[in-house]
Amino acid sequence: MHSEVLAGGHEAPQTRSFRRHLALILLAAAALRVVYCFVVMDDPLSGDAGRYSAYGVTIAAGRGFADPFADGPAAEHPPGAGLVQSVAPLILPDDWTFGDHPAFVFGQRLTMAAVGVSAVAVLGLVGRRYRDDRLGLVVAGVAAINPLLWVNDGLLMSESLATLTIALVLLAALRAWDLARTRDWALLGGVCGLAALVRSETLLLCVVMILPMIWWRSGRAWSNLWRWTGAAAIAV
Repeated sequence: MHSEVLAGGHEAPQTRSFRRHLALILLAAAALRVVYCFVVMDDPLSGDAGRYSAYGVTIAAGRGFADPFADGPAAEHPPGAGLVQSVAPLILPDDWTFGDHPAFVFGQRLTMAAVGVSAVAVLGLVGRRYRDDRLGLVVAGVAAINPLLWVNDGLLMSESLATLTIALVLLAALRAWDLARTRDWALLGGVCGLAALVRSETLLLCVVMILPMIWWRSGRAWSNLWRWTGAAAIAV
């Protein structure tokens, strides 16, 4: 990995180049996702997409995590996606329309597009931390144009947010492995907990990824093993 700052206090040329090229990739990713949001702006909201959108409305209205279609609480999905979908209804009035839907629906699509662009950025940082600037830019470039990613950004599903949070888990995991500090293992546990608020199955990462990582990185030193495991578990 490259040093962020040279001895003289100036930013390393590799870092400047990486940031410049990553910014261009993110602009392209944003343009693609915004265009796609316009393409699907009049598509009906069905299934989970309609439910996530409605969750956002109920949260914005101050009803909390209530079932938008019945009188009672709702717990069939984790709260993360609903919280993100509540941003647009908080800003845009209910009586505004855009296309065939209330304006806040298009706002929700743009919100998820922003989440998708953020995922591209984090994936680029993951590639950079794992190997070097070149791999980071390749990973970001592939993520920017991969239809398996951007197609979800206009559908109001939880997949875009799940991609972002899992990318954050990977970045935190690489940091914890490199630095091997208690606070970095706690950060990894906290990010896994955050990801579980979007997709509950990501809690499995605590077992299948964090525990083996701690076992190998601790060098079987029991003091480190228990301290790092405890920090990660508490943060989750």
